[in-house]
Amino acid sequence: MSFDLSSSSVSSADIDATAVGYDLFECDNFDLENQTCRGKYKKAKDLVRDQNYSFSVEKKDTASEFFESKKQITLLDKEGGLFDYNETVIGTATGTDVEITPASASIIKKIKIKNHLENTKNDLKINEDVPLPREDAVQSYAVDPTGLNATSELEIEAKGNALLKCKDWDFTNSTCLGTWEKIKTLNPGQAYTLPIDQADPGFMEVNEASVAPQVSTKRKISSSGGRISSSYYTNTPVNSNQLPATSSTTPTTSTAPTIPVSPSQATTINTGLNKNNAVIMAPKNEFKADLEFGSKGFEVKELQQFLNKNGFVVAQVGPGSAGQETNYFGPLTKAALKKFQQAFASKILEPLGLKSPTGILGPLTKQLINSL
Repeated sequence: MSFDLSSSSVSSADIDATAVGYDLFECDNFDLENQTCRGKYKKAKDLVRDQNYSFSVEKKDTASEFFESKKQITLLDKEGGLFDYNETVIGTATGTDVEITPASASIIKKIKIKNHLENTKNDLKINEDVPLPREDAVQSYAVDPTGLNATSELEIEAKGNALLKCKDWDFTNSTCLGTWEKIKTLNPGQAYTLPIDQADPGFMEVNEASVAPQVSTKRKISSSGGRISSSYYTNTPVNSNQLPATSSTTPTTSTAPTIPVSPSQATTINTGLNKNNAVIMAPKNEFKADLEFGSKGFEVKELQQFLNKNGFVVAQVGPGSAGQETNYFGPLTKAALKKFQQAFASKILEPLGLKSPTGILGPLTKQLINSL
C-alpha cells in the first residue's frame, strides 16, 4: 500500500484494513516512481490475523509505503529496522519451531525459535555492530529478546577462543553496565550454538592468550646520593632449568648499571620495553578495572596522570592537561592511550594479532602498566 499526500490539501489520512499478516511495516522514504524504499522498513503496528485495524498516514514531502509481513518472527536491528531474512516454519506437537537465516549473515548465521505460538510478542532484535568492548575482543554482538515470547538459540561462527557475556547490558547505548563473565570455550573457525533467554543480551568473543609461568615483574628501586640503582626480575617466561643455582627460593635478580639522575627522578626507571628504550614512570596504583570511552571514576584520573607524565599527553591545556586531570574517559584520553599502545605494540597489540591500537584499557595494557 503506497500513499502520497505531498500535493494533497489534507494533513493526514486514516486507513482501515483487515489483517492478513502478523506485523505492519512502513517505509517513510519511498520512491513511488521506482517502487523502491530508500530507507528502512520499520515496524508500525502489531497485527492479529483476520482482525480489523486502522493506521494513519501523515502528509510529508515523500511517499509512504506500508506492507503486512506474513512471517511468524520479526527480526529487527538496533533501531527497529527490518532485516532481510528467510524463514522456515516447522509445526510441532507443542507449537511452532521457526528457523531464520539472515540474507546477509555477518556474525549470527542462523536463529532458531522454539515452540512459538501465534501472538503479538514476536519481535527479536539483534545488533551485530557493537563496538569491541576490550582490546582482546575479536567480535561482539547483542540480542534483545524482551519482545519475543519464546525461547531461541543462535548459531555463530567463532573468531575467538572464549565467549564472554554481560548480563547487565544497555542495548540502546551498546554498553555493559555490569561485568563480563566467561561462559564458553570456543574453537576459532567452528560454529557454536548459544541458547538465549531474557537475561542474555551482550556477548563478546576474545582471544585468551596462554601465559607461560613468569618471574615477578615488580621492579625494585633504590636511590642514594643523587644516583638511582634499578634491579628487577625478568618479565620474560623462563625455564626453571635456566636459572642459576641459589640457596634461596627468592628469584635471582640482575642489577642494571647505575644511572646519574636528579633527586626528582628517583621514581623513574628504564624498562627497556619499547623500541625507543623509553623511560617510563610507574602509576600511583595498580589499575583494576577495564576502562573505555565513557568510563568515569578515580582510575580514569590516574590513567590521565600516568599518560601525561610519560609524554602521551591527554591535553596541552584545560581539562585533561597535567595538573587538571579529570574523572571522565573522553576522546582525548582515548587518543592518548592509543599512542601509548602503539609505542608498546609488541607487548599489547601483536600478541592479540592487532594492527591498530584500540584506546581501551584492557587486560594486556593494564598488565604492562601495572608491571612497571
